[in-house]
Amino acid sequence: MKSIAWITASCFVDVDIDVVPALANNFKIHWYIFGRMTKGDAKRVKEVAQSDSLKIDYVTVKNKWYSPLIYFEYKDIIRRIMKQGDLLYVDYSGNLCFYQALHSVCNLEKTVLAIHNVKTPKGARFERLARYNTRYAVTHFKNIQTFSHNQHEYLNSLVKGKKVLEAPLMLKDYGQPQRERSDSTFNFLTFGHIRGYKRVDLLIEAAQELVMRTDKKFKVTIVGNCKNWNQYEPLIKNPAIFDIKIGFVENDDIPQYFNDADFFVLPYQDLAQSGAITVAFQYNLPVITSDIVQFKEYNGCEDYGFMFESCNSHSLSVVMERALNLSAEEINNMKAAQRTFVENTFSAKSILAKYIDYLNKL
Repeated sequence: MKSIAWITASCFVDVDIDVVPALANNFKIHWYIFGRMTKGDAKRVKEVAQSDSLKIDYVTVKNKWYSPLIYFEYKDIIRRIMKQGDLLYVDYSGNLCFYQALHSVCNLEKTVLAIHNVKTPKGARFERLARYNTRYAVTHFKNIQTFSHNQHEYLNSLVKGKKVLEAPLMLKDYGQPQRERSDSTFNFLTFGHIRGYKRVDLLIEAAQELVMRTDKKFKVTIVGNCKNWNQYEPLIKNPAIFDIKIGFVENDDIPQYFNDADFFVLPYQDLAQSGAITVAFQYNLPVITSDIVQFKEYNGCEDYGFMFESCNSHSLSVVMERALNLSAEEINNMKAAQRTFVENTFSAKSILAKYIDYLNKL
């Protein structure tokens, strides 16, 4: 049985938590988790059964991410980890020096690098550093995983001759809602880390435009972490239609937010691929997205979702009104069409088969 030393950054545990234990049926895996996890992720990892084919260890990096000394610490850690597998799989964001340290010690033929944002979204955190690191990674590493077809195509536009694993994110299942829905008000939900490129400001503007021209009752629920909410708050002129929950969201609370919503809204102006949309798919919630190319891969059919003109709050308000005017039967039909799409595209069996085939060929 082929062995894999598997590195996951704590911020990507929710990506790998459903992949690594399942692959342990086909490979012997030593899973190394770098950094401090959220309580929810730590709980889920603790529930994973270890065995002869799956061992889990935790790695703490002592130096600050901006210290030059971290380069040497990364090298020492990676050298030790590499000894535990025939292959090295790395799902770790390109902090300062990490990719360089990895490249200096790894066997390029036997190392797989997962890159979530081949194209760095405009307005992303540490955008310039992220662009530099990604360019370094796609230039210097041979085996790369992308998580969407559009990112695979973008990779091909940058470099040639890479061995690419294209496998989407697994659906993110956070369990069942804690109670039945109690408020029947039509609810537009947006959820996740609030960044500039996700354009929550457009949703705020669109909702306030919509409330001026409809008598139908609705609300907009905004949930997630935001380090600069003070820049968004002044935009809210009609607070009665908003339910704002800014701060860290526990995993156990996520199902309830999706259960209490009618549509999930992603007004992004840019992204690589959206983990949030897979949560909507998991909980069978119809979506409204901008019409950027990255979303057309997942929301290009009006049978199960709507799109609006990117960066246009009026266009978003028109689409929100269209959703608001749907009958219960029409929404149920959208949910049925979405379920079919998800079953055909995101089944765990088909995604895992892609990993298995790719890793066995290395």
